Amino acid sequence: GDSARLIVSSQERRKMDPAGEMAEPGGIFYMPIIAGNPGIPELFEIRDRDEMPFHPHGISLIKSGNETLLFVVNHFIAGNHSVELFQIKDNALIFKRRFRSELMNSPNDIVAAGPEEFYVSNDKGSSGGLSLLTEMVFSLRWSTVVHYRAGVWDVAVRDIAFANGLAISKNGRSFYAA
Repeated sequence: GDSARLIVSSQERRKMDPAGEMAEPGGIFYMPIIAGNPGIPELFEIRDRDEMPFHPHGISLIKSGNETLLFVVNHFIAGNHSVELFQIKDNALIFKRRFRSELMNSPNDIVAAGPEEFYVSNDKGSSGGLSLLTEMVFSLRWSTVVHYRAGVWDVAVRDIAFANGLAISKNGRSFYAA
């Protein structure tokens, strides 16, 4: 429906299987906003998606024409990351497509700039654990923000430390990276 609701990405990240995959699938939840307060969380049903493991992280919502689209950063099988695009229909997420690039080595957050355009923060320079420790100890600026538009990937911002949350101003003229 069109009623206000909060959308949340959720993933148990502490339990891993022997292959390094997160042991439990994650989910996208919605909470109806009732009298200004969030209601009870409910899990979106995911439709038309393959059996690829689903471990959501950053999300971004955008209206495109009469569609509401949700972009989701997905982590699976130790460093093999993607962005997945869903259309929200009532209480279901309808899978539309998956985006992949070697430029997404450690994706964290995502912000949509249009139905075929988004930015993703890589919170560290590579996907290895030692790299993160090295970057933290020496405050190295190895993070990037990558950009995708209509089939083309590029690095939009480089040489920043611990890229995390992303936002675009309402008029689209200002971009923010935490």
